[in-house]
Amino acid sequence: MEASYHGELNFNDFKVSSQDELIAQLDWLSRHIPLEKAFAPESYKQITDFQILKKAGVHDVEAIYTIQLLSVDFSMNNNNNKGKEVIRRAEELHLILED
Repeated sequence: MEASYHGELNFNDFKVSSQDELIAQLDWLSRHIPLEKAFAPESYKQITDFQILKKAGVHDVEAIYTIQLLSVDFSMNNNNNKGKEVIRRAEELHLILED
């Protein structure tokens, strides 16, 4: 299998990395560096809101779900509970108000 790179990752790149140790290490590194160095790559800053009707034909604001579509690598980082880790660390450092 061969992964092609066109400026951003897609799901096939993650599939390939699950079958090749070197690619898996590069994949991990590409997602770990932004977390370790606290920066957001440009692809992480592009988020698309997508609205889904709860009931067909009903366009009321209360009857619409909004989901956010993220880049694949950013989404993968979020799936690894990084948000919970950030909150836990902020609580340890007393950076979050009690109320």
